[in-house]
Amino acid sequence: MAETSGLWTTDAAPAGHQVVSYTQALASTMLKVAAACSSFEGVAPGYMNELAPSTTGDNNCRVATGGAMVDGKYYNNSANVDLVIDSASAGHYRIDRVVVRAAWATFTCSLVVIKNTVEDAVAPAITQTTGVTYDIQIAQVRVTDAGVITSVTDERTWAICETDGSTLEDSGGNLRVKDLGITTAKINDSAVTAAKIANRTRKLFVPAQHTDDSVNDTTGVDLVDGASDSAMGHFTVPSDFVSDMTVKAVIYPAGTGNVYSSHTAYLGAAGEAIGTHTVATGNQAVAVTANQYSVIQSLALVDAAAGDYIFVSYLRAGGNALDTVGAAVHMMGFLVEYTADS
Repeated sequence: MAETSGLWTTDAAPAGHQVVSYTQALASTMLKVAAACSSFEGVAPGYMNELAPSTTGDNNCRVATGGAMVDGKYYNNSANVDLVIDSASAGHYRIDRVVVRAAWATFTCSLVVIKNTVEDAVAPAITQTTGVTYDIQIAQVRVTDAGVITSVTDERTWAICETDGSTLEDSGGNLRVKDLGITTAKINDSAVTAAKIANRTRKLFVPAQHTDDSVNDTTGVDLVDGASDSAMGHFTVPSDFVSDMTVKAVIYPAGTGNVYSSHTAYLGAAGEAIGTHTVATGNQAVAVTANQYSVIQSLALVDAAAGDYIFVSYLRAGGNALDTVGAAVHMMGFLVEYTADS
């Protein structure tokens, strides 16, 4: 049996993980887990494979070997445990939770999947009623209606005590900090400031290209007066992307007036169609001044994700009566802004 826990004792026929008496081997396992923990609850750092969560394919979450302390009980897992994650219903996704549960009624600590009762929503709540049912978190698992596991989010909390002025490391010399454990309020050393770890706004510039492969010069792409003319650009969403991506057109008009134009972005991940997500301003008349840079027509790419491919297009309807610039508009490119991690 891969999963064992204790101390559960009985003077009758054992149920769950109960034993009539503890052997030297069981006592040794219990003390190994306890010795790896310096706090009353959580996953034992550095013990076997630390109950690391992963997926091996559709409808599966695998939890590796390891140990933990759960509601005053030691938990030991000596082999990989594969858990079935049911598919979401058609057209939806679901986020389930994997926990180690101490169940006093059955005398067990074991891995359990808490199946969400609500789809397209956050993970379900855990139960922490001491002496009855008590959970410690291992992972969140997101599953599609086809059973595809799209993410396994590690939620393990390490069984380490709070310290003052010392450093806790595992046997490999790695620091163990729980998720969201570093906050600006906890940083006092002036050498490490909040500004150095907080998310920040990043910018990148995507040069314009003419859609008919005309020769471009140092003023960018010339969008002629009196006709519809367009420029385009391509880029990928950077790996440090977190949220709030916008794309704006950067132009340099040769005349003063209103430029009548539209701005469109097409988003898609690898394997998706180029127009899986489309954002557009529609035609707008925007006031511009001759020989001055203008950054106009912002697009909010709310569906963007790291690694997505983005195609952007800026179209000047120079033949429309609402376009009063009366000269060429130089399209310089596209200004991309987004919130990045530290």
